[in-house]
Amino acid sequence: MAEKAKVIHAYLESFAHATEDIAKVKEALLNLIPQPLRDKVQVLEEVVHGHHGNPITILRAMLTENLAQELVKHLSEKLDDLDKAIIKSQVDRFSNGAGNLYLKISKQQAYLGKVTLTEGDDIIKLRVTMTRLGKSKSALIDFLKSIGLIK
Repeated sequence: MAEKAKVIHAYLESFAHATEDIAKVKEALLNLIPQPLRDKVQVLEEVVHGHHGNPITILRAMLTENLAQELVKHLSEKLDDLDKAIIKSQVDRFSNGAGNLYLKISKQQAYLGKVTLTEGDDIIKLRVTMTRLGKSKSALIDFLKSIGLIK
């Protein structure tokens, strides 16, 4: 019997520009993670410099297996039906056909405790890696339905 598809990793990344409060950007990123699990997640910070020498802090967090699955469950509960419909109708745009789903989440809304997809630049990037899906679009859609990210 074949094993079922599952979420195996989730990667979060956001930038804190020189004009932003790093602690608030970190809080926005952590707001995407269920409250009881936040202490289990390490957010790494790397300082790089922009074109004009301005400091930019990159915040990154990698969640594996159970933590990643709990993150996805949490996001599926917080995403509204419109965003779920957008993911479903444009699943090719949000996935790479190799088991990765890419979402851009509003950093401002995340800071307020909400999960909203956005096309802007002020974002938290989320990559969810799933296993045992193959390249089938219908298998991906079925799996995303089963975990609540689409209806």
